[in-house]
Amino acid sequence: MASDQLSGAFVLFSASTGIFLGERSLGNGTYLSPPRQLSATAPGAVAPQGTILAGGSNTWWAVWSEQVGPGEFAQTELFQAKTYSTNLARTQVTSNPDNDHQPQLAFRPGGGGELVFVRDNAFGNEATHSYLRLATASGVTGAWAGSQFATVGINTDPSIETTIGPGGHTYVAWLRNGQPFESDNRSGSFLARAFVAQARSTDIGVSGGRTRVVWSQEGDGTVLAERLGSGGWTKGTVYPAASRLRPLVLGTTVLMASSSRIYARTEQL
Repeated sequence: MASDQLSGAFVLFSASTGIFLGERSLGNGTYLSPPRQLSATAPGAVAPQGTILAGGSNTWWAVWSEQVGPGEFAQTELFQAKTYSTNLARTQVTSNPDNDHQPQLAFRPGGGGELVFVRDNAFGNEATHSYLRLATASGVTGAWAGSQFATVGINTDPSIETTIGPGGHTYVAWLRNGQPFESDNRSGSFLARAFVAQARSTDIGVSGGRTRVVWSQEGDGTVLAERLGSGGWTKGTVYPAASRLRPLVLGTTVLMASSSRIYARTEQL
């Protein structure tokens, strides 16, 4: 997982000896300094998943999953570390008998952070149920308060975007049983909207008064749904093939991947 700074891009990654954070130059991709070890927990059978935010003055905030307890398929919990606002060494964010994973992090409107993640009951097998949860850190201490965000089902692949500052809002996209959903609190409470599709992943972006959700779909290629203001949604295929990696929406541009290259499609407003 990566997040940009003016000088480089922070990269959160796992190795055989734990979880690391490095900063690569935007010019040539080399590390600006040796990667920093955030956790000494060696990855097990379940690969770690993480998310990172780049703050001002070369600061960052990272959240990732680790296996805890004995066994090859021990449950996963979320951990964090940050230099954003105040320094925080590795601390545990969640503690639940089920798995917590697939974290996605955004700055909170008004300050702090917002975190969306999946909680499921899979331990080496496919989950029979999973929840989407939204947690908020209202200050700079990294103390989180969470609640269930979506009804029970097979909820996966969340993404989150916020418009920060006073009056800002939170936007979340995810899959439930493979169907894309979007929810935001622009009306004062979160309302879920379903798209008629079967997808593999989601990403959400907000810019220029528009909300955009992109997903990869077999048979329909890479699909973008867009809403201007509080109006209705329009949906169209932006590339005829399904993206091999999770497609990303960055402003008015959608990034996609084939087996050999990365594609960009920019909307002409």
